[in-house]
Amino acid sequence: MYLYTSSTTRWSFLILYLTNKETSESFYKVGVTIQNIYKRLSTKYFKVEPLLMYKDHIDTIYTMEETLHFMLKTYSYKPAYIPNGITECYSIDSSIPYIVFNL
Repeated sequence: MYLYTSSTTRWSFLILYLTNKETSESFYKVGVTIQNIYKRLSTKYFKVEPLLMYKDHIDTIYTMEETLHFMLKTYSYKPAYIPNGITECYSIDSSIPYIVFNL
């Protein structure tokens, strides 16, 4: 996992790899939170693997999130089970890490 932290803020831009514990369905989740990711997402239903966590000012975080959503729109994915707060998901594709790490 890659982690960048600025001491002046608590907002996080996240890229997570989620796996449904019952069905083994896997997908990427992109989002922004101020909460702990394990409290934000239900680990009762999903195995959560952080791939990237970037902390900065909300303006920077929001811009990164919107840019990435635009770049990944062709990979948009709707999981079979969506608990509260899980939106903006993307299918597993080998080109996604290339897109993400070349922002």
